[in-house]
Amino acid sequence: MKKEVVIFLTILSAFYCLEENLLRETLKTDKSQQEEWKGQVAGHKGAIVQLANGHLLKQVNQYETNVYPKVSQDEQIRKYLPTFYGISNTNGKAFLEMENLLANFADESALGTIDVKMGHRTFLENEKNDPTFRPSLFKDKFGLDYSIQKLQGKPMTKYNFMKLRDTLSSTKSLGFRIDASKLPGEAANNQYGKLKSPGDILATFVRLFGAESSNIRAQLVDRLKEMRDGVENSTFFQTHEVIGSSLLIAYDNQNATAWIIDFGKTVPLEKGFQIDHRSDWLDGNHEDGYLKGMDNLIELLEFGFISNGSLT
Repeated sequence: MKKEVVIFLTILSAFYCLEENLLRETLKTDKSQQEEWKGQVAGHKGAIVQLANGHLLKQVNQYETNVYPKVSQDEQIRKYLPTFYGISNTNGKAFLEMENLLANFADESALGTIDVKMGHRTFLENEKNDPTFRPSLFKDKFGLDYSIQKLQGKPMTKYNFMKLRDTLSSTKSLGFRIDASKLPGEAANNQYGKLKSPGDILATFVRLFGAESSNIRAQLVDRLKEMRDGVENSTFFQTHEVIGSSLLIAYDNQNATAWIIDFGKTVPLEKGFQIDHRSDWLDGNHEDGYLKGMDNLIELLEFGFISNGSLT
């Protein structure tokens, strides 16, 4: 088994190296169009590049290829999204051209960003149908002994990995989790996998926001409440199961705002299904918990606690 795991990890490492260079190899354009976007917080490094015109180019999967033309037409939420300029296909790969949301911040040296993954699950229900054995995921993230104890006989599939990961973070309990952050002048930090309690999450936000924490939190709460109203009235959200989406929070010494980004596993609801984006997920009901996460995030930032959660 050890030999198989080593071989698998070697192949996986080579795959990610290939992914990081995919845009450059596929675009084959001049250097100005191959500049890695410095504002990227989460996801595979180098997956987003900045073009000469200031727009961003991101390789997208079939889910996002289908979603962006639709969601960008929704009047209730389009102002909370990056402006969508179209999708192009090169060498069989789809690329999304979109607005650089951070361009409005004049002083990059003072800019901080936080990626908050939304919803109380990060997987689609049909992913349970993939029986592929993935021990490397558990080994790298949790350690095999710990994983075996937690799985209690369940197979080491990607589906069970994601369910376990969501349980260990605040995803399942609160409907959101801090996925990554980038402080001014520092590299991105994605070591938040086991951040779970409301108290620890609030302390992390305060630390990231720094001396202007109260002012930044107040601005964010106003923005998030406005955004939540849009989501509640959005035709797109009424007709879609929104998985793999994030809120990108950006702030400097005086200002703070947030946008909805990424729709990596978002799919239309099957005919006859209605969800409220707040109810608990049970296998087969397609609830995603997006609004539950917004409710809890707003309450935590505004009042310093979550009414159904402890600060310890």
